[in-house]
Amino acid sequence: STWVIQAGSFEGDAPLSFWARTAYFASGAAAEREHTLVLAAGALSAGVTYALSLVAALEGGSAVGAAGVTFYVSRPPSSGRASVDPAAGVALETAFSLKTRGWVTEDPPLKYAFKAAGGNGTAESTLRAPTRESRLDNVILPKGSPNITLVVVAIDVLGGEASVFFSVRVGPTRASGAALANLTTGLLDDAFALGTSEKVCQTVVAASSAGGDAALTATMIDAMGAVAADLDAMGKAKFFLGAVGAGTRMKLCVNMTMG
Repeated sequence: STWVIQAGSFEGDAPLSFWARTAYFASGAAAEREHTLVLAAGALSAGVTYALSLVAALEGGSAVGAAGVTFYVSRPPSSGRASVDPAAGVALETAFSLKTRGWVTEDPPLKYAFKAAGGNGTAESTLRAPTRESRLDNVILPKGSPNITLVVVAIDVLGGEASVFFSVRVGPTRASGAALANLTTGLLDDAFALGTSEKVCQTVVAASSAGGDAALTATMIDAMGAVAADLDAMGKAKFFLGAVGAGTRMKLCVNMTMG
């Protein structure tokens, strides 16, 4: 039995033998059996209709049979744009509004995730998990260097996705000491009142970029603990360290919000 491509072409116009991860040709006794074909990731091109046939023949070609499958590879979302308002602000103090529009998709409806790309050696952070809302308001961002790169990921119903990048200038807050603690606590109180764990995470990430003393660090750790149930869906583990490791605990808590 032999797998044969009848329509469509693989990436790079490479032959089936290049992309096949299982044997595309098999021989054996004339009995009922399976002959599965597995293609490597990246073999198929978006927007192409493929036809594959499995041809089986007795030795010498005295009897031949075939079965085929035809499928279409959908294109991922495209043509999306994104914007932020205002175009510049201050960490912890400015509430930003992000929105995206103009997406084209073959497999609606789309969902949109909003992220802040990592900078200064930090990981990417999720501002909001995927929903059908194309706008995200009252976003709190950490200080940039001097800009923060933002990302919108559009995801179709088949799991195809595409990203659009844009940036915003975010300066450091001038608040310090008690003023910084009061600013952070106020934002956390608002987030808990609204029941938005993602706003809690935004505040913690932004506040951690502003520095602060041990008391503020403890406040942020408590805040993250309060939304731990929601973070279980994103984080892979929880870490418990002694008092000496308070700074490391804060870093680990921040890392748990990255996704």
